[in-house]
Amino acid sequence: PTELGEGLVAGYSRAGLDHLWLPTKRAETEADVSKVAAGRLAVDVAKKNTTAPMLLAFRELERNKATLVQAVREFLPGGAHGDGGPGDDGGGGGGLGDTLGIVRRCGACGDHVELFCRAGAGDSSSFDIACAGVVRGCSSRLRLPDAVVEAAVDAMRECGNDACADRNGQRAHVVELRMRARRLPPRWADMQQWSGCVFCDKRLQELIQFLGDAPRETA
Repeated sequence: PTELGEGLVAGYSRAGLDHLWLPTKRAETEADVSKVAAGRLAVDVAKKNTTAPMLLAFRELERNKATLVQAVREFLPGGAHGDGGPGDDGGGGGGLGDTLGIVRRCGACGDHVELFCRAGAGDSSSFDIACAGVVRGCSSRLRLPDAVVEAAVDAMRECGNDACADRNGQRAHVVELRMRARRLPPRWADMQQWSGCVFCDKRLQELIQFLGDAPRETA
């Protein structure tokens, strides 16, 4: 196997998705194909048996993208220390950190607006929704609350608010957040597990404004 292949296998394993590289899924698919050929299984059922687990795995990888990226880096030459590219703290990208997924297109410059995670001291991390064009001067950036401890982009779901779509009709992907209970004021205590649109959800915007000047707590 190539270094990239070894890194992907390690990443899948760490994300709890061993079935993506083990031969069992291929064997199951081939068995279903044989059943379809023999007239013992409907084509639609065979397709669902194959695609449904892959869609679930894709969504799980979206949530664990940082784990997959880190695993791949460990197997690529020089990857363990980053390459100073647009997403790394080592250079470029305005120190935004690692990208966790694309949220939408930037209305200002047309580049991708992405979810970024930047590692801090100890186990703490900070999260931003920012345009990748920041390296070219775009200022589109939204700092997520310090209460956030985990964040992910759900590429399978989009914002349902028509008014939030851009001029081309494209909608933002839903973002999922897990927030530290002790950092949430009582008014927002129910938002420990939150998912929605970071651009038009009023309660999230109110929380961001309320916590904007609050100091980060160390883990």
